Amino acid sequence: MDEEPTQQLTDFEQRVLAELSSINARLTMLEDKVERRLHDTRPMWEVVIVQLREMRERVDKIDSRIGELLRELFETRTRVAQLEERQRTPAA
Repeated sequence: MDEEPTQQLTDFEQRVLAELSSINARLTMLEDKVERRLHDTRPMWEVVIVQLREMRERVDKIDSRIGELLRELFETRTRVAQLEERQRTPAA
């Protein structure tokens, strides 16, 4: 009779160890799955980063061109104002 509780405890310990081993295996599988998913999304993010850089370059070019157009517009307005002033001033 005294041996029975010891045997039950050993069985319990074996069940706990088996359950811990099962949990460990499942956790390892989950970690592997997460790692694979990260590898799957990395190339996608690399493409997105390249596209964002290209878009930034295009926006910078557009911004530069808008600056040029605004300077040309200002020069044109200045010339128009000068021509209008000449028209209003009688020729000597």
